[in-house]
Amino acid sequence: MSCVKTLVIAKGKLLNSKGITLVELLVTITILGILAAIVIPTLTGLTEKAKVEVCNANLLELDRGYKAYLTLENVEHSDLRFTRFLQNFEGDLCQRECEIAYIDGKVQCSTLPINDENNDNDVPFL
Repeated sequence: MSCVKTLVIAKGKLLNSKGITLVELLVTITILGILAAIVIPTLTGLTEKAKVEVCNANLLELDRGYKAYLTLENVEHSDLRFTRFLQNFEGDLCQRECEIAYIDGKVQCSTLPINDENNDNDVPFL
């Protein structure tokens, strides 16, 4: 099968109908720009929310591990003991820059709001 160019006669001139016009190209670029303007802020918000959720999950894991350590070693909490425990804990706890502290019997990040455990809208961590 051979490729045949179709020619359109408009106002007495032969026009090649194969290809796109400049107007079609500009409309396509405009539509893509509008879609990008909508999608990019949404994805940025989702990324930030995911970082917060990962940090909360890691803090919960750290909290449980530290409480288990205190129970197994049969010792009381102290800032020095918590600092040493943090140094032995592997992995990046939080994607955000924060100071992790043990306050009122709970591990907390300085940049995150205190996670309310009575919030019924979120899925609980298992």
